[in-house]
Amino acid sequence: RAIRLFYLLESFPSLSAVLKCALSSSRALINISVLLLIVTITWLILGKQMFGGEFDNHADPGEQPRNNFNDWFNAAFSLMRITTADDWQELMFYMAGLKIRSALLAPLYCALFLLVSNFMLLSLFIAVIVENFELSDAERSARNRLSN
Repeated sequence: RAIRLFYLLESFPSLSAVLKCALSSSRALINISVLLLIVTITWLILGKQMFGGEFDNHADPGEQPRNNFNDWFNAAFSLMRITTADDWQELMFYMAGLKIRSALLAPLYCALFLLVSNFMLLSLFIAVIVENFELSDAERSARNRLSN
């Protein structure tokens, strides 16, 4: 039954080309994913050092946001919230109100992480996929020239 899927893919050459391109770019995409992981861990450590423990001292337990930097687990979810741009401004404004120095550091921290994680690394993902599509198109045109 699984072989039927391969026969189906062979009947659609454009779909087959897309899947071959995705498989050929998997090594580069894994490298970019590791780079994203390294950037996230770096920002996690930085956020834990700058804002860790401040959420307990500043607010009542009922007032404390769910996403904070008091422990590693919540810090990772806070960074995921910033990465997905899911109401990250609320977290940033809360972080900015923790200390006097946080008023400048929190917007800079959040904006830089959002910029690096979303825009730069997303551009790398797209560049790798587009480059592999161009290579596969060049290979197809070279094969067509050789066969003619």
